[in-house]
Amino acid sequence: MSTSGLLQGFYQLFGASAGNVYNDSSVKIPPAELRRAQTMIRHAEQAQSVSFKYASAVTSELGLRTDAIQMGKIKELQRIWDKANERYGGDISRVGDISRERLLVDNPGDVIKVRNLFVAGKAGRFHEDWLAKGVEVTEFTDYFAKPTSTGFLGINIKLMIDLGKGRKAPNELQIVHREMLRTLDNTHAYYEAKRKLVELAATQGRKPSKAEQELIDGIEDMTREMHERDGERLGLVSLRTHKGPLRVGENGPISSTLRTPPPKPTLAHG
Repeated sequence: MSTSGLLQGFYQLFGASAGNVYNDSSVKIPPAELRRAQTMIRHAEQAQSVSFKYASAVTSELGLRTDAIQMGKIKELQRIWDKANERYGGDISRVGDISRERLLVDNPGDVIKVRNLFVAGKAGRFHEDWLAKGVEVTEFTDYFAKPTSTGFLGINIKLMIDLGKGRKAPNELQIVHREMLRTLDNTHAYYEAKRKLVELAATQGRKPSKAEQELIDGIEDMTREMHERDGERLGLVSLRTHKGPLRVGENGPISSTLRTPPPKPTLAHG
């Protein structure tokens, strides 16, 4: 099915209300969760200066271009609530990308540098120093190793930033190829359409209808083809493994595993 055909099918199913399947007027956030989400947003805003400094330090450590950093927008209240219900059973505290930065790489070699820094433990004191500054790496997921069902290629790094006085803010650093930005912007709209289809069925306590599932499958096929075409053109296919996605940190924070190992004790002679 063509791109125009997919979108036409989407709007035929939902009409003019398609864009309002999940918005402030259709789904109300419980007051307690609303206050919790508002607090998380304030903390995310306060953490942005720290997350920018961290992203800048990673850029310098990896030798990336000085224009590699793209600061993202703070997630909106409703989207936080939607994601908490979609993925985490309504647990807002598990939404880790309320604030996000993108770090742009230019070739497969840059991706390998990122892997070395965050997984292979070749960072020297980098992570140890930043942990002392209150930035903890909690999870590393490599979709260059194995793309998502929609073909997304990138690395998602989850951070927890200590704001002091018992306050912490989750943050996400996303690694993507510079020349895939246009494709990512285009496919994001289709991802949102797919998400609305899935969420609508879930809120109604049912599985997607045959027509909805055909649209979901069509969206995944189309976006996967777009990403794969870029991946082949940019030489990113060489980064794939058959074990992925490469994920580290599911069983707890990984900053401690990235610290510089202590020196081996020397035996006294005499």
